[in-house]
Amino acid sequence: MTSIRAGSKNSRALLTYLCAIVIGSLTGAQAADWPEFGGPNRNAISSETGLLKEWPEGGPQLLWSAEGIGAGFSSAVIANGTVYVTGQVGEQEALTAFDLAGKQKWQVPYGGVSDKWPKDARSTPTVEGDSVYVISGAGVVACLDAASGLAKWSVEARNEFGGKPGNWTTAECPLLVDDKVIYTPAGDQTTVVALNKATGKTVWTSAPVNDASAYVSPICIERGGKQQIIAVTAKWILGVDAADGKILWKVEYGKLANAEKANGINCCSPVYHDGKVYVTAGYDHGSVQLQLSEDGTEAKVVWEDQTLDCHHGGVVLLDGYLYGANWINNGTGNWICLDWNTGQVKYDKS
Repeated sequence: MTSIRAGSKNSRALLTYLCAIVIGSLTGAQAADWPEFGGPNRNAISSETGLLKEWPEGGPQLLWSAEGIGAGFSSAVIANGTVYVTGQVGEQEALTAFDLAGKQKWQVPYGGVSDKWPKDARSTPTVEGDSVYVISGAGVVACLDAASGLAKWSVEARNEFGGKPGNWTTAECPLLVDDKVIYTPAGDQTTVVALNKATGKTVWTSAPVNDASAYVSPICIERGGKQQIIAVTAKWILGVDAADGKILWKVEYGKLANAEKANGINCCSPVYHDGKVYVTAGYDHGSVQLQLSEDGTEAKVVWEDQTLDCHHGGVVLLDGYLYGANWINNGTGNWICLDWNTGQVKYDKS
């Protein structure tokens, strides 16, 4: 694990730069960058080797902690020897940067907080090269200099595109595809938009599906020789052509997998492998697997499941099996394993 879920305290502590540093210090390994939510491939799988099989007695060593990063639920990321994390500081969201010894390099505001409770920052930053990209709870998409925190550009994207957020507003990690930054404002004007990552100018806007946004960080896949973005809104799963924003296919997730429990609170990034897409949500609204056509323009339901209704954090696909925690209530869930090809439950353990 190389990300952190921070508590919503006005002055929350950032503990370690997370297990990657701890493990690296104990094994002599050089920890790799983890520059966005879910890691470099957005699949929550690390390429690190030589890791410990178990913690030392007494647990991993705490290397450092830091105060003053603000309130939030976002994950920290690391790139080029710097840790970046967002938080609510006053009535602004701020991005804070630390060196690997825990010394704060800088803290800068980048956008307004959510207009709904709680206002704590939710969106994990994305780092690429000399730039950091962030999305605020108020739907501001911004690009900052990774070394200094100075603003390169900022767009009031939700307002500009008539976005319609869910009850807990924006919780989306910016997705970078070639020269574009992807954001999901949803609403009745558009669904997914692409901004030029160097300037913030609009590259394209997709058609609307007349829905509210969810709390999902989209992914980019390749199918039929084209890149497409897999996004999830409150009711829909859709594939969008990364080149021009055309909606290639859509499936009404709100009518699947124990549909009577569907409530639009979708928080988990899709999982993609070998032409198939998996999406899950909590609160007893289950999961689905879709099969994409060879050209990537159609999607059909392969199976539905009501066991792995993951509430937060997402699931991991490894060697043909999906692993994650389900939702029993807000404080309890079981560890679940599903067969990727069939959806069969392999285990369900508390």
